[in-house]
Amino acid sequence: MKNASIQTKIGILVAIFLIEVFFLTSLLFFTIRTYETSVSTFSRELEKLELTKDLQVALANVIMPANDFLISGSETNEMENFRRAAGNLERLFTELAKKENTDNEEKKLLAQVEKEYLQGKKIALKIFNLPDVIREREGGQLMEAMDKVIIGGALSHAERFHEYARQRMLGAKKDTQGASKTIVFVILAIVVFNVFFVVVFVIFFKRAIVAPIARLHAATLEVMAGNLNKKIAISSNNEIGQLSIAFNEMVERRKTAEEELKTQHQNQSILNDLLKISLENIPFKEMLEKIIDRSFSIPWFFLEKKGGIFLIEDNGQFLKLKAHVGLPVQIQEMCKEMPLGKCLCGRAALSGHIEFASSLDAQHTSVCNDMPAQGRYCVPIMSADKKCLGVINFCLQEGRQDTPQEREFLSAIANVLAGIIERRLADESLQKAYKELRETQEQVIQGEKFKAIGQLASGIAHEVRNPLAIIMQSADYLEIKLNADKEITEVAHLIKDNIKRADNIICALVDFSKVTQLELEPLNINPIIENSLLLIPQGFMLENVEVVRTLEEHL
Repeated sequence: MKNASIQTKIGILVAIFLIEVFFLTSLLFFTIRTYETSVSTFSRELEKLELTKDLQVALANVIMPANDFLISGSETNEMENFRRAAGNLERLFTELAKKENTDNEEKKLLAQVEKEYLQGKKIALKIFNLPDVIREREGGQLMEAMDKVIIGGALSHAERFHEYARQRMLGAKKDTQGASKTIVFVILAIVVFNVFFVVVFVIFFKRAIVAPIARLHAATLEVMAGNLNKKIAISSNNEIGQLSIAFNEMVERRKTAEEELKTQHQNQSILNDLLKISLENIPFKEMLEKIIDRSFSIPWFFLEKKGGIFLIEDNGQFLKLKAHVGLPVQIQEMCKEMPLGKCLCGRAALSGHIEFASSLDAQHTSVCNDMPAQGRYCVPIMSADKKCLGVINFCLQEGRQDTPQEREFLSAIANVLAGIIERRLADESLQKAYKELRETQEQVIQGEKFKAIGQLASGIAHEVRNPLAIIMQSADYLEIKLNADKEITEVAHLIKDNIKRADNIICALVDFSKVTQLELEPLNINPIIENSLLLIPQGFMLENVEVVRTLEEHL
């Protein structure tokens, strides 16, 4: 027992306690059951005792109607009173006969009482049936016989029955009191035993558990105060000793977890800064330069502050260097445009997976003489629909191996950058669409203007042709009247030719302004060309353009 584990010691104490609790509880339940039985018996005996009292009263009441009947001037409803009293008495006989707690002696007494009551009932019925003339003479004798049977017999036996029931009730009461005392004794025993076991448990817990836990508590307070180098000396191999080992391991894990939490906080701070940069109203190239510069400020990451951001252009065939930090001019020129699949960056863009090299090895197909011997992370920038948008390149110390933590963080930076690039591309597409919409709107407005001008020109042409017709008629008139004057005739011809020319121009303008449905059919193209040239002679004259017509006849 001395060298047993705490669990074994507690198990033994608990087993003894449970045995004691089971025994005393069983005894308590048995005593309570006995008490309940005694109380039930007492209740039944008391109820039967009350019925025996009622039986005596009912026997006395059953005599009174017959006695009152013989008294002159009595009420005429004595017969009904007798029947009511007899019914009540017979009900009591029935209830007493049903009692399960009635022994043979009581049954005999009850049967004797009922027998004598029936004899008295017969006598009472005779009394109620006596004629008036003989009621006084024979009624007295019958009443004496009835008193003898009821009072001297039934009532006497009922009193014996009552006394017998009273003795049984007193016995049941005594049993109930004894059971209640037993319950009190058992409860006191349970209290004493439980107090004893509580004292034993307190002493055991204080020595075996409380004191070691107090040492653990003191060490815990030191750890909470920030002393993560606190260790507990292991003095035993029991549960407390194992708990001390677990405590030491927990402190070590907490130390590691705090370092990881600090790293995560630094990572989240960098990602938040990248998102803030994306909200600045600066050129895209400057934004990318600030992003890559902030990405290299990772305290726990052994990165060289050298790298660049490449985006896919030229229909997705080439990576182009858009922003960098710390890259020599020679490397900038060599890597400014790189086909997909070439070198680490090109392979990362093509595969969609991170490409890593711990040093300048054969994986680098694009190298130069001044290129330092460094490791590389080439992280693809993937859009939400798994489309590669570009690659972000990080240089790190030569010989350093990659870790899942580093890959996860660099992927997070690439994801943030992907969101920034997609948003910028969406903004550019939106601006382009907006510009095209504005141009289309201007074209529609200009078309409406042309349509309005055409409608206006059509109305003006109609108004102009009327004066031209009058001028043409006047020229014809002058030509006829002044036919002898050659100079006036030539002027009239010149007026008519220019009127026809103006009319042709107006007709062409009206035809041009009309909204017509396109119908393709073979036409001679020469008249169309001539009509078109009529619309723009002024423009040719202002620009000193001479139109030379060389047209085939059957085009």
